[in-house]
Order: sequence, then structure tokens, then C-alpha cells
Amino acid sequence: MRYPNELKDRVVLALKRKNHGDQLRTAELLKITPRTVRNWKRNQGLHKNPGRKKIGITFLEKLQITRQWRRQGFCGARPIKKALPALRHRAIRDVVAELKLRQKKRKNQRIKSNRQSIKIKNIGIVQSIDGLLNHDGRDCILGKDRGSQRIKVQKCEQNLNADETIKFLSNLKDEQSLPLVLCTDNGSPFCNKEVSGFLNTNYILHLKNLPRVPQHNGACEIAVREFKDVFIENFDIKKTEKILNENRLRAGLSYRTCEEFEKAEKHEISIKMRIEFFNKTTENIKMATNGISNAMMKRKIERSTILKTLEDFELITITKGHHPASYKAEVIT
Repeated sequence: MRYPNELKDRVVLALKRKNHGDQLRTAELLKITPRTVRNWKRNQGLHKNPGRKKIGITFLEKLQITRQWRRQGFCGARPIKKALPALRHRAIRDVVAELKLRQKKRKNQRIKSNRQSIKIKNIGIVQSIDGLLNHDGRDCILGKDRGSQRIKVQKCEQNLNADETIKFLSNLKDEQSLPLVLCTDNGSPFCNKEVSGFLNTNYILHLKNLPRVPQHNGACEIAVREFKDVFIENFDIKKTEKILNENRLRAGLSYRTCEEFEKAEKHEISIKMRIEFFNKTTENIKMATNGISNAMMKRKIERSTILKTLEDFELITITKGHHPASYKAEVIT
């Protein structure tokens, strides 16, 4: 039986200071379970466990704990208790928990302030690809156009390798067009001589993630999650692609589907522009990395140079700060 909210509020207020027996009798009279009464109280915010009361900590104690925490390299409460045996253990735990929470907030704030958001202006500028496992354990390749957010998935005839990557890009060339920039992680199917030769032959720049920074290919990671969510329902790759490309309204595309966006914003890249962009970016990378031997620093410079050249050609817009929109890739530099 369903009861109105007014009655629920009155019952909860009446039972606020009553004992457990009154709650059981009330549940029996209303012909509901005691668990339902507890849920009413929880929804009203009257059944929450207040926890232990905070103890008083003097300024001197807090200063001693903070100094010891920094001296020992941001450790837990036990090493500090060993170094300061005269202080209460609970006081040390409370202060350390507060310090760690403050440290975490500062770190997140620093990451957000240094984050770059990229908006792709046209179709076929940047293509992100990544691998995924099918429900039957077979490898697949997923590609996502960062301008229109169109998703394309291809089953691998064998394990994911360089041949499957080249086959995926060849099919993409026949069906649509190859992008100016290919964004991948550092997996062996995407970073080898065969794939590099195919990219150089077709004047495509390879934008690789920095090691242990999956956010650089975050748009494709989101596409993998979306594909798996829909694919579980029907186990049909083509049908899943149709749902995502022709039916799903994207906030980043002004609440249009990929099909509607491509029809309204159709854009083709000429061979002349492709060669000009490829040669210009390659020249800029050579000049910027000349004399640098550190591999990580060289990779960072390559990434920033490719993005800067795209911005110079007015193909993307880069803004600094946190912009949680679906069409913007999170790039940590």
C-alpha cells in the first residue's frame, strides 16, 4: 500500500524520539515492514549515523603533527604516532585525514587549471582509434571521428596487430576519407614500422599519448564505454553503430546526431592542403626537437607542435581550463 508523503513526514516526526518497540507497532498498524519505516526515516535525513564527535585539538598539536607529516613524506598516522608518542592517536588521525583531503583538493585544482580542452571544427581532422574485446573474446578496433563523433567498429580476423590496423584505415579511406591526424595510445598494433609507413605514405600525422596518460585519448575511451553499453543489449555491431551515429543526440553537436551534423557541416580536405599541413608540421617537429635526447621531452614537444600547427591552420580551438563537454578532448601537457 502506498501512503502520501504528508503521512510519511508525520510518522517520521512522531517516531523521532520513540524507542524501537513503538517503531515496530507503527509498522504493524500501517501494514508495512519495519524496513520501510527505516527507509522513510533515512529519506527524511533522520536515520543517519552521526558518527563520533570530533575531539578538541590545540594549535600546537596540529602544528607538530603537520610538521612531522611533511618531514616523513606525507605518511599515515602510525609513523607520526611513533615519532610523537605523547600525542593522542585519534588526534593524529583526524589531522592527517584533513591534511590528505586538502592535498587531494589542491592536486585536482592544479590538474584542472593546467588542462587543455580542444574543439575540433571540421570533419575528418582528427581520428582516434583504440582496441576493445568483443563479447565472444575477439579483438575489435574502434575509431571515432573527433569532429562529427561518428563511431566505426571493425572485427579483427585474428588478434589485434599492425595488419588489422592498416586494414581498418584502408576501409576508412574507401568509405569516408583519411584524417589529417591519427590519435592512438602506445600499443604495439598502432606504433610500429608498418603502420608508420602507411601513415607517411598517406600524409597522416601520428599523435601518440604520453606514457601512463590515457586522458590524451579520452574521447576514444568514452566511445568504447558507449559502444559496450549499447552492444550488450543487442550483440550486433552494425545495429550498435546505427544507434550511436543516427539516433543518439550529442550535446557537443548542439543536440544533433552524427548524421545530421555531417550533412550540415560537410567538409572535404584537399590533397594540396593535406601535403602542406603534413610537411609544415614535420618541419616544425624537427626544428623543435633538434638537440633533445630525452624521449619523454621529445614526445611532449611533438604533441604540442602538432596541436599548435592544427590551431595555426584554424582547424581546432584550444582553451585552457576545465570544459566538461563531450566534443572536447582532455589533453594534459
